[in-house]
Amino acid sequence: MNRWLHHQWFKRCLSLVCMLIIVQAAAVHGMYGGGRAIAASAAKPIKTDTLSVMKSPRFDAKDWLQSPEWYEMDSLTGIGAPGYRDGSVDRAAYRNPSGLFAAADGSLLVADTGNHIIRKWTMQGTTSIAGAWLAPLDIGLPHGGWNDSKAATALFNEPSSIVQAQDGTVYVADSGNHVIRKIDPMGNVTTIAGDGLAGLQDGVGAKARFHSPHGIALAEDGTLYVADSLNHVIRSIDSTGKVVTLTAPTDRIVEYSKGAIAAAGDYKDGALEQAKFNEPSAIIVAQDGTLIISDSGNQRIRQIDLKKRQVSTIAGGNRFSSSQWYAKNSLYAPPGYRDGAASEAWFHYPVGLAELQDGSLVVADRNNHAIRLIRDKRVYTIAGSSTTAGYQDGIASQALLHEPTGVAVLPNGAIAITDSFNSAIRILKHYQLPEQALDQLAAGVEKRPLLVYNQQLIVSDAPPLLHEGRTYLPIRALGDAIGLSSAWDASDGKAKLSAGETAYHFEPNEREAVRQVGSKSEAIMMDQAPLLIKGRLYVPVRFFAEEFGFRVDWIQALDTIVVRDAAHVKMIRHSSAASLKQ
Repeated sequence: MNRWLHHQWFKRCLSLVCMLIIVQAAAVHGMYGGGRAIAASAAKPIKTDTLSVMKSPRFDAKDWLQSPEWYEMDSLTGIGAPGYRDGSVDRAAYRNPSGLFAAADGSLLVADTGNHIIRKWTMQGTTSIAGAWLAPLDIGLPHGGWNDSKAATALFNEPSSIVQAQDGTVYVADSGNHVIRKIDPMGNVTTIAGDGLAGLQDGVGAKARFHSPHGIALAEDGTLYVADSLNHVIRSIDSTGKVVTLTAPTDRIVEYSKGAIAAAGDYKDGALEQAKFNEPSAIIVAQDGTLIISDSGNQRIRQIDLKKRQVSTIAGGNRFSSSQWYAKNSLYAPPGYRDGAASEAWFHYPVGLAELQDGSLVVADRNNHAIRLIRDKRVYTIAGSSTTAGYQDGIASQALLHEPTGVAVLPNGAIAITDSFNSAIRILKHYQLPEQALDQLAAGVEKRPLLVYNQQLIVSDAPPLLHEGRTYLPIRALGDAIGLSSAWDASDGKAKLSAGETAYHFEPNEREAVRQVGSKSEAIMMDQAPLLIKGRLYVPVRFFAEEFGFRVDWIQALDTIVVRDAAHVKMIRHSSAASLKQ
């Protein structure tokens, strides 16, 4: 069986038990009509702006605020379990990937942290572009190393962040080696800063020292900025390899367990030279030239204005009522989860950052298993759940992630995500109508409303109809599309819809139906009675939504009804470690 619970599996074994376990009843939204039954309408003018939105996967913050139901999560690649394998999008395997970089050609560079490899994703599949995969240790995990050479024989150790210059040069925060590396366009890997030992020391090249640098960003002038995580500082590297510490080191010491002490990060806004951080883990250069930092240990998103040399907090509030930032002997500020005003919002170890065209920020809120949006001084959750970690695609509000660590905006406007614990690359995007439907709408086809199921245009001589403010779907057309069998006996006027072991029995103009599972039957009450019109049986859309976990929306401007599976649950293929070796 295919590793995913996809459409074909849904066709074969849809039953009441499956439905109750893997999908949730979807709310019916936007279904308005009126008057007498209308089986097909004359062609209406198409609103080109609506058509344009339905063509594009672009994530638009303003549009999301107005219509979040149209945003969906899907999987780009990764089998949902740790492994290492290059190849097609449905076979490639990753191991706890973290950093992402979206290239101008639509490809993604991935810091495959657990495999100690730099990978590249395209629509054709995944390839390893730098780093040798070393044989697993006894515990079954590959191990890293430090070796400058050609890409195929170079060694990395837990690379965590990646960025590419316009000339194709790739820079890597090689966290486990405490160094910053470079992959030139010819495939040569070199170390540009750090000597491989953990420490805090400025200097040129190997004279400098880092401690687990996790974030890296590249400015237009060629300066690299580094979130030096366990030194709790922000550093810069110029074109000569000179490393300079920009913010103040920590002097906070905590006894995090009895008899064990450590230098912990701190929190302070204000002048750059005096500002303090706590395990900064990601950094980007914003469109306005400022630096945006995920200050993970402080549960905040911070900003550095390099021109004014000032540090401020963009989002993340204090969970204590006073000016106290930390509980006694705590390494980190207390985490939490709360949307709302940015100054009062809570995060739980935020990591990856990306900026949308309008300046809104997207945050991978790792331990809340969520993707957050910061816009106009407010914080929103756009995908994932702080209470449930998992692997579920579908409508974004129902999607589940497990420790997302990286985000990047693709050239088409969709948001790519490294779903670290699931060892997968996911994508958050706007729903797109299938090409066949777009072609018919653009051509002004008269037979409407159109009926679309996920990415399939349902072609039938019995289109949806609107009746007394309710929308009805032709039972046979949609049933055939989703793998349900339907039958209507003209002699007694009864209809039957079969879904695996479950069968539904209807009668036209009767709200009460019967749900039969095996030998057990129970009466169910429909919100509206089925209609029999010109020999065709129509069932109210709410029935489909509640019984089969569908989301049903009417795009009024396009005179099109879209039926979508609210959730797609992934079935993880259990493979041995050996089978995942390249």
